[in-house]
Amino acid sequence: MALPLRPTSACEERRMIGRYNTSLPRSPAQLRHLADYADRIHDARARRALFLPTELLSEPAWNILLALFAATARGGTLSTTRACDASGAPMATALRWLGTLTQLGLVETIPCPTDLRVRNLRLTPKGLATMVNLLTELNASSI
Repeated sequence: MALPLRPTSACEERRMIGRYNTSLPRSPAQLRHLADYADRIHDARARRALFLPTELLSEPAWNILLALFAATARGGTLSTTRACDASGAPMATALRWLGTLTQLGLVETIPCPTDLRVRNLRLTPKGLATMVNLLTELNASSI
C-alpha cells in the first residue's frame, strides 16, 4: 500500500511515522551504507540550488533528517547550528522544524560534554528506525 506523499494533519503524520517497524536489525556496515546514501541524497539536493531558485527547493525537515541520520548512524551527533546549516533554511525556520521533529519524537537533544553552550542533536531510536526503513526503501527502488 502506497503512503500518501503529504500527510493531511499532524495526527496523520504521527500515524504514518508509527507505521514502520522500530527495531533495527541492521549491521554496522548496513548503517554506514545507508549513511553514505543519505549523504549522497543531501549533496544532490544541495546541488539543485545551482540550477533553480532555492525558494523552489525548500524542505528543511527532510534535509535535517538526512544530516542527522548520517551522523547518528555513524555514532555521532550534530550541533544545533550544524543541523540548521544542513537544513538550507534560515536559522529561525530550521529551529522551528527542529522543534517539530522533537515533538514527533524523531530528534533528541544531547548535552555537549565539553561546552555547555552547545546543544547536540541525534535521532531518537524511533527516528533512526524510521529513517532506516525509509532510506532502505528508497535505495531499493533506486530513487
